[in-house]
Amino acid sequence: MKQIDVVERLKTFMELDCSTPASFAKLAGVDASNFAKMLDGKQTITGQTLKKLSAAHSINFSWLQTGKGDMLTSSNGPTVNTGSGSTDKVETHDDIIAVYENLISELRADKARLLSQNEKLIQMLDNKK
Repeated sequence: MKQIDVVERLKTFMELDCSTPASFAKLAGVDASNFAKMLDGKQTITGQTLKKLSAAHSINFSWLQTGKGDMLTSSNGPTVNTGSGSTDKVETHDDIIAVYENLISELRADKARLLSQNEKLIQMLDNKK
């Protein structure tokens, strides 16, 4: 198990889970300061720590160690904030991709709407001059 690879997998999961390192560690009962050192490569991540993190976040322990297999052990894994005040559970990489594709579509629609509103405001201001 290469530490740098484990760290990258942990960072990937935290990004998908929208977790800060401190909240991620705290939920697993791992000292946040030590966890930060682990992520920086200044402290070794032990198997015991990986087991705690895996259990607390429903991460596949084998995936954490090797990168093989599914990221998650169950549907209790990471959620993705959809921006509408709710979250979507994600179970596979395809689920994650689908959620983010939907978010991108929504963001593009929001961008077009906002640009249109800005144009209208600019026209209104120009007409008042």
